[in-house]
Amino acid sequence: MLYILKPYGFKNIVVTGEIYIMENQNTNAWQCPKCQASNSGTARFCKSCGSPNPLQTVVSAQPAQNTIYIQQSSAPSNPTSGLAIASMVLGILSLVVSCFGVVGIICGILAVIFGGCALLTKKGGKGMAIAGLVCGIIALIPSIIVISTVGSIVDALG
Repeated sequence: MLYILKPYGFKNIVVTGEIYIMENQNTNAWQCPKCQASNSGTARFCKSCGSPNPLQTVVSAQPAQNTIYIQQSSAPSNPTSGLAIASMVLGILSLVVSCFGVVGIICGILAVIFGGCALLTKKGGKGMAIAGLVCGIIALIPSIIVISTVGSIVDALG
């Protein structure tokens, strides 16, 4: 049985959908919802029919404090591949250092290799592997352009 009570001083006490009006609000008296008998505020049960005091039998709809809810997933989690993480990190790094030529090419090639290997394994981290692969490929283009430009400048100088 669920009792919904308003704070002390209000006229209505909602008990399982029915409204009972307290006769005297200045005392702690309560009226039994079953037999309408008046009882003292300290009584735990009705003196006439034995029903529990609705003011003391409050069931909260709120979860208890200090309660920890643990939800287990139905499918086992797929751990992220270390190769996928390495591919993404090296891909981003190759984008940053692509203007340095050789360093950008080395990081880009490693990102592409690690990303390809991570996609071939069935571990998690597919999105990171793809990101590393794409960043590595994109970073290879400016790195090759920088190396070829520097090489042609060195050739022209002599």
